Amino acid sequence: NTVSAPAPEPRVARVERRQGQHLHFPGMATRRAALIGDAFVDVQVGGVGALPCWGTDVACSSVRLLPGGACGNTARQLGALGGCELEAFFYSCVGDDEPGRHYLRTLEAEDSLTSPSRTLRLLPGVPQSCCVILSGSEDRAMCSCYETVHRVTTGLFSAELLAESWALVHLGGYFNCVGLHDDALLDLLRALKARGTLLSMDPQHDCSGKWSGEGGHLRRLLPLLDVFLPNEAEACGIASVGEPTAVATAEEAIDQLTARHPSTLVVVKAGGRGILAGRGGERWEVPAAPVEAFVDATGAGDACSAGFLAQYLRDPADVPTALRWGAAVGALCVSRAGACETPLAAEEVRAVLECGAVRRSADVSDGCV
Repeated sequence: NTVSAPAPEPRVARVERRQGQHLHFPGMATRRAALIGDAFVDVQVGGVGALPCWGTDVACSSVRLLPGGACGNTARQLGALGGCELEAFFYSCVGDDEPGRHYLRTLEAEDSLTSPSRTLRLLPGVPQSCCVILSGSEDRAMCSCYETVHRVTTGLFSAELLAESWALVHLGGYFNCVGLHDDALLDLLRALKARGTLLSMDPQHDCSGKWSGEGGHLRRLLPLLDVFLPNEAEACGIASVGEPTAVATAEEAIDQLTARHPSTLVVVKAGGRGILAGRGGERWEVPAAPVEAFVDATGAGDACSAGFLAQYLRDPADVPTALRWGAAVGALCVSRAGACETPLAAEEVRAVLECGAVRRSADVSDGCV
């Protein structure tokens, strides 16, 4: 019971404005990225001092309705950061209800993604996946509905993906999208990899605590990836599968994962510490960009992944610069409310990289953000 869509057509012979700042001129070469994963509507509750107990009420400072989902956030950020160099296509499912239509309207009006009304599948009679996010001064808690997310499957998109040429195919919110935990996804990724497509994944938190995917699917998926982008808790959980003792640090997780998958670049997002990475015997680490005013951690990891990928696609040989881009985008994200109310522009990231910090908005006169 899905409404299918034709394959997206490349943008040709016209000037295209991206995020109100970037111009795409006819004949300008662009790379194409497909992102497959979860689309949530976020009910963003800000200024929560403490989580409520059953039968009680707590005050908050704001409530907003925003497009979200780990993959949705990364897709929108990547489309905006790529500017005229990159077209981002987001493949997911939305419900045929008001939250689902709100999500689709927002993405169409925003214009950071290419043809979202054609790549997002509308599911009649299925409620849109939503996530209620309670954001405090240092962290957040969530409560989610997974109805449309659990219905994301490879079969909905594989024909279109195989009909096009891609610089990048990225999986986001993997543990949420249980419909992708099958052989069909592995076959699709093998076919894309054989064509030279870069494959990346951000796993997202595993609510089951198993860290292995349905039927151990992740064990078969990881060897196919060129880039793996977990946060520290996710990396430790995944690296601990099959080990006699739990993996406790980002360094241990990288050692374990690179030993099992030496050709995969493992990029671990470690919050305020920064980003650590490894591939085979190589290791890198960049510190987090300083932030004068922390506002909200929601979506920081998704943004970090987008920042890393945007730069990595430009120069895969320069891992440190890509890591610094990831750190800068993550820092910008935590300095603002919401996971991705408005996607970031590459100019904002370059300003942070030049200044070395994210400053309060009153300090932008010297060119810093």
